[in-house]
Amino acid sequence: MLLVEIICIFLLCLPEYWLIHTSAMSSLQPNTEIKSCFDTWSNCWNSGDIEGYLDGYLDSPSVRYVSGKKVVRGKDSIAEHFRARGAGGQLSLTHFETDCLTDEHAICFGQYRLELEGGIHEGCFTCHVQKFDKSWKIISDHSS
Repeated sequence: MLLVEIICIFLLCLPEYWLIHTSAMSSLQPNTEIKSCFDTWSNCWNSGDIEGYLDGYLDSPSVRYVSGKKVVRGKDSIAEHFRARGAGGQLSLTHFETDCLTDEHAICFGQYRLELEGGIHEGCFTCHVQKFDKSWKIISDHSS
């Protein structure tokens, strides 16, 4: 009788354990995918591939980039902003964190360091990214 009770308790708890375990494991996948995207975009910047870097932004007039007192809206305007500024130097991201809001939306936070010939620029960023057809894109970028 005791063995039957133990088996029943085990079987009742198993679905809850499985749900918690698989939920925790599945939440790691978007974090890894998003970090991989940021690594790719940073590598593009570091190799002087401004177009590859800009591929990280959603091709939409609603996407926005905010830095200092400037708000730039639309991928074309963001591209113009970065092309005028020029891609150069070595960009590194540290203290990267991702908070997945849903399976398709996440907020990313971190610090950046851009080493240029004329000096070093450092600051923080917060990006809202969204998944489109297996690809994560920045829909809002605030760097300070």
